[in-house]
Amino acid sequence: MKSPLDSGRLLRLSIASAALGVLFCLALLIKETPYTLTAFMFLGQPFLAVGFLLFAWKVFRDLRNKELL
Repeated sequence: MKSPLDSGRLLRLSIASAALGVLFCLALLIKETPYTLTAFMFLGQPFLAVGFLLFAWKVFRDLRNKELL
């Protein structure tokens, strides 16, 4: 039985979240304004963190499934 977040979906969510975080970062890099800084601080960094955590969770699950951990 597959979990609600199967391996492919989890990886796609991780990539999408990281891509959104990078987009906020690029907006800040292109034009530094208080609004882009605020958007990056409150939206960009959390998207990057969520992307990292989802990817780390997927790696951990794959290693446990292959009995390497």
